Amino acid sequence: LKYNLKKHSAKKFFFRAGLLYVAIMMGEEEEEESTNIYNQQQLMKMWNDYKTKDCQFDISCEHMFLHNLVIIIEKKDVDAFADHVYFFDEVYCLDAWCLKILDKIRNAMMKKCF
Repeated sequence: LKYNLKKHSAKKFFFRAGLLYVAIMMGEEEEEESTNIYNQQQLMKMWNDYKTKDCQFDISCEHMFLHNLVIIIEKKDVDAFADHVYFFDEVYCLDAWCLKILDKIRNAMMKKCF
């Protein structure tokens, strides 16, 4: 991110990439423990890569939202997921694309929980 214009929108792109990765993680049918650990390691590696490209992403609300979202998914708490998305949307007004991805994550979560 050599250019200031790219730095301004990097947080948004990192957030969207994180949502997509979580959606891909949730879309996998098999729930083997080794696959789950591998996905979490890949997610942490991805976030560390984002931190090296934009040091402010680590302390951003978008990063905290994604981090807490993964924790909620691991706990399989559908109500907490809905509350978490609702409160984030109240402050940051998620666009239709993000809400669509989050809905797919929620549906996959509900399918795995029930």
